[in-house]
Amino acid sequence: MFPWLGYGHISPYLELAKKLTARHNFKVFICSSLATLNCIEHKITDQMLPSIKLIPILFQDFPDLPRNLHTTNGLPPSLMPRLKEAMQSHMTIDGLSDILSDFKPDLLIYDILQPWVPALAKKHKIPAVQFVTSSCAATSVMIHYYKNPSGRVEFPFPDIHNFSGLDPDEIDRELACANSPKERELMFTGLEKSSDIYGAREVKRYRVGQRV
Repeated sequence: MFPWLGYGHISPYLELAKKLTARHNFKVFICSSLATLNCIEHKITDQMLPSIKLIPILFQDFPDLPRNLHTTNGLPPSLMPRLKEAMQSHMTIDGLSDILSDFKPDLLIYDILQPWVPALAKKHKIPAVQFVTSSCAATSVMIHYYKNPSGRVEFPFPDIHNFSGLDPDEIDRELACANSPKERELMFTGLEKSSDIYGAREVKRYRVGQRV
């Protein structure tokens, strides 16, 4: 597993790992920066240790982004672009590649803003699937308005739209958090590259959907 560098992302990944290892004979390796892994280390019990391992990846350091800031937790908003740069650095890519070579997993589960991960997994002949930490409803509404930014094409399922709790203005604000149109595109590219299916979080369970 390779979640985005924030507690709101790595925590759902840990919950998914717990469900997989509790019901099936899975061994899960959660890969992230040391700063991000420290947020969940205390949640790994002795009973979970044989099945769930935390694997640190060294991200590129910058003068304004030392190793202890390789996480969104407490990160100043002005440093978010630098953190995204560190996530896509050669050091990060090489680090994950080494992990794939060493552990040879059967599946790689990745997060948003990581469009390079599926291609890397393909080089290692490993299928890669994106796990979305937001709900299916919210994700579908976000993608619709991303592909129809003018708002002239209404979301075709009003019940889902209402359930998501999102409105077009709120979605515009969410998408505006990206630094450029290219970055906004990267937010959704991972879903398109996911191996046939993708995973998403719901209120009380996790769901697998087919990519279309």
